[in-house]
Parts: sequence; C-alpha cells; structure tokens
Amino acid sequence: MVVKYLRHQLVAGNEHSVHSPFVFKLLTEGIYKKDHPLELATIENIRKKLLSDEREINVIDLGAGSTFDGKSKKRLVKAIAANFAKSKRYCKLLYHLTEFLKPSVMIELGTSLGISAMYQSTGNPNGTLYTLEGCPSTAQVAIENFKQNNFTTIKCVTGNFNDTLPILLNEIKKVDYIFIDGNHTYEATIRYFKLLKN
Repeated sequence: MVVKYLRHQLVAGNEHSVHSPFVFKLLTEGIYKKDHPLELATIENIRKKLLSDEREINVIDLGAGSTFDGKSKKRLVKAIAANFAKSKRYCKLLYHLTEFLKPSVMIELGTSLGISAMYQSTGNPNGTLYTLEGCPSTAQVAIENFKQNNFTTIKCVTGNFNDTLPILLNEIKKVDYIFIDGNHTYEATIRYFKLLKN
C-alpha cells in the first residue's frame, strides 16, 4: 500500500487525477487530512530525547544487511534513533493510514525504539498494535517509551520473527493492518507475507 502510494505521488498531479473511489477517499480523507499537532508533538519530543540519549545498549541485528555472528554489538541509543527510526514524514503517513482505516488489530514487524509504533497507535487509539522486535535491548527502550507515555494499546513482542510471529498469529486469529519493517530480505518478507495472508 505504501509503495503504491509513493509511486502514485510521483506520477499523479493531485487527488483529482485519481480514478479509484477508494484511493480518492484515502487521499482526501486520510493522507491529505490535517494532523493533530499536539498528539504528534508528544511523539516528536520523545524522538528528541532519544536523539540525545547517551545510553549504550547491546544490539542483536537479525535483519537484512546484518553481520550477526551470534554476538551482540554495542550501540548508542541516540545513534539508533538517528539512523534507524522512521522519519517524521514517513511516520505521519503511517499515522494517517491507521487514522483512516481504523483497524482493530494491527501488526508491525520491526519496533526499533518505538517511534513508528507510537504514530500508528496515535492514529488509531482504539485499536491494538502488536509490534515485534528481534533485539531485546532495543525492545526494552521502546517498552519504556510506551509505558512512560501511556501507550497502553501497544503490545511489544520480543524475539526472532520466525518464532514470535506464528505464535502471535495463532493467538489473535485476525489481523486488519500490517506494517512490515523488519528483516527486509526477500525470503523473509515473502515468508511473513504468506503467514500473514492467511
């Protein structure tokens, strides 16, 4: 959905050149809708704190491009926030999608420090967001952010997606919205897609 939206933005003039009623409604009542600046400012304040967080944590990277050799690597939280957190613009797109679609059960693969999860949850505070993270130390920072800022509808699941995703899907049975942003290898993405499709 996100890829199609971005491709559309490159070739279309504006929402009036869209022929699909669903996409027109998504653009006019979702994507182009004004933000709620106070709600989003709270999350951006959390991002600012993370960008100056000097804590060093042990990181296990299980995703694409990983040089994981069974050992954890030390990284500063501020470096993770600067290099791996989704941009404000991208997060606002996720916020608008969940606000428009109002999915009851949402899954995010790839929590990192929790910025994108908080945006999605803010867009749809009545839904439950299950966010999966492979690295326990990174997940712990995200969980701290969720607790300290009262994001009670976000549930963080920690562990390798190959293990945690099938268990989660067996427990919840139904998913209305999925954002895959972890382990970007072709094989893994196709595997997760097939699991989630059912």
